[in-house]
Amino acid sequence: MNYSLSSKRILLLFLATALVLTFGRLIKSQFNFSYFIVAGSDFVNQDKTIIPVVIQKGQGYDGQFFYRYALNPIDFNKNDYGVNVDHPPYRIQRIAYPLFAWFLSFGGYPAAVPIALVLLNMLAFIGISFYTNKFITLVNGNIVYGLLPLFLSGIFMSIARDLSEVTELFFFTGAIYYLFKPRYLLFSIFATFTLLSHETSMIAFIPLGACLIFRMFRKEFKPPVLFYLLLPFLIFAIWKIIIYFNIPALADTTIRYESIGLPFKGIIMGLKANFNFSDTINSLQFFFWIAYIFWQISFVTMIFRKVSFKQLSGFDNISMLKIIYLSWLILALCLSDNIYSDDWGFVRIFSLWNMVGFLIIIADKKQIGWKFNVFSAMLVLFTIIRLIIRV
Repeated sequence: MNYSLSSKRILLLFLATALVLTFGRLIKSQFNFSYFIVAGSDFVNQDKTIIPVVIQKGQGYDGQFFYRYALNPIDFNKNDYGVNVDHPPYRIQRIAYPLFAWFLSFGGYPAAVPIALVLLNMLAFIGISFYTNKFITLVNGNIVYGLLPLFLSGIFMSIARDLSEVTELFFFTGAIYYLFKPRYLLFSIFATFTLLSHETSMIAFIPLGACLIFRMFRKEFKPPVLFYLLLPFLIFAIWKIIIYFNIPALADTTIRYESIGLPFKGIIMGLKANFNFSDTINSLQFFFWIAYIFWQISFVTMIFRKVSFKQLSGFDNISMLKIIYLSWLILALCLSDNIYSDDWGFVRIFSLWNMVGFLIIIADKKQIGWKFNVFSAMLVLFTIIRLIIRV
């Protein structure tokens, strides 16, 4: 089959999937794009918002803070536009998604911002497919594996609730493609926006940067390449400094996020927190939690069964991907119950880790069994249905 035709079909399938989820939620909300923000009454005051916003009772979800910064990305105030940001330094560090939404909404035009947030994630979702297909061509892989990102359930969660993992994964996939190409300036640009989308991507770029610097000492790269490798870290550090000097110290004490703990403790505590059969909703939540955990364990097991992790010291491109995967595995085992107790938390955060696994499978030209594919497809289908019928 012609490659170009296959790639187009895959892109169309990604577009169709995103449209099903988006229109499903729009129909549920009577075509109100602010429904995707999932604003909560604890943090959003309907009397002070610039435009009417759908507000749920309670805390809401993280999309409400991306909405706030999409209105004005350089406004560091804790309480503006009707949104009381719970932890400004933590929220505004993920500036890439709201910044691009700000551009897409004509400089934060209030009525256009909710639409821009949804549209941007849809474009990023298709962009993930675009760069996955380009990566497959580059490594002479199987074009069918361009469908693998569709198995990332956390990405659909991000689309449904205006979250930043979609843009993070788009820039990360592009960065890896340009690293393999190699086009180091473009790699640097995409890596920078990956870090500015979600700080946890540092778990990928720190080992990657260390490997590339080591290869430079072996004279595999010319010295100017070092600048491109360090630029993303430099820009991220500058942004953190800007945040530090623009947000009062007291704002940093409102909420503390403890995300790291003892190995396996977070998973065990998450199991206990979700082990609830008191009603139908809690029972379904526990079912989904178990299903996502089982999928994750199945995928990790498959990676270790099919992929060799020997001789990583060569630090070639594929070895670097494997080192990133191992780094994320260590992080996953040490994440606290704050991450695992929320049935969606770890699913979203692991999107980048699982994408690295898919890229390894593609580059190593490994086969994925039909049972895993069927289970993944069923889980994604249930995830999309769940996201349409619930807030």
